Amino acid sequence: MIRDERCNGLSTRVGTRNLLTRTIDSLIALVRRYAPPIHWVGAALLAVTLFIYIRLVVLTSRLYPIGERVWPDVPAPGVIALWHRDAPSLLVAFAIRKPASPSYIMISTDPRGDSLALLCRMLGFQTVRGGGDEGGWEALVELSDVLANGASVFVTADGGGPARVVKVGALALASAASVPLLALSADSYPAI
Repeated sequence: MIRDERCNGLSTRVGTRNLLTRTIDSLIALVRRYAPPIHWVGAALLAVTLFIYIRLVVLTSRLYPIGERVWPDVPAPGVIALWHRDAPSLLVAFAIRKPASPSYIMISTDPRGDSLALLCRMLGFQTVRGGGDEGGWEALVELSDVLANGASVFVTADGGGPARVVKVGALALASAASVPLLALSADSYPAI
């Protein structure tokens, strides 16, 4: 357990996930392992629900790109790094206007990543599964092959946490493939 300064006592947080999140993750992992059909139906239903939600957000959104590059002008081939907290807004921006080059996104292999992988495919991303805990370096090797074919690759720079602490994956990938590394931020404001 770690010290939580907000409540001046011991927190239920261990690492980067709280007790509730870890419990939910464990339950989803159990269903994935022992009742795969139920897991995949649930993942598909969640992906479709999120897809409909994103399409509704797109109908009520305007895209205001700022910075040196204007969305969807991303380097191809290139690695685009963003924080986890920006990923939902990126999905909305991607649904509004897709980059011209093929776009790949790295998604964790954990059970919660299954519905996200389905959602990203529905939006037009190609997905590669891997993460810091499992299959991360193999996924980076696969993504370097994708970059060699001229695609754009989206990765979260803070990996599986802690939030806003850069991991080595995006830099290692861009360096190994000799492609540009672009930092991207996305925000939906006001937003639900």
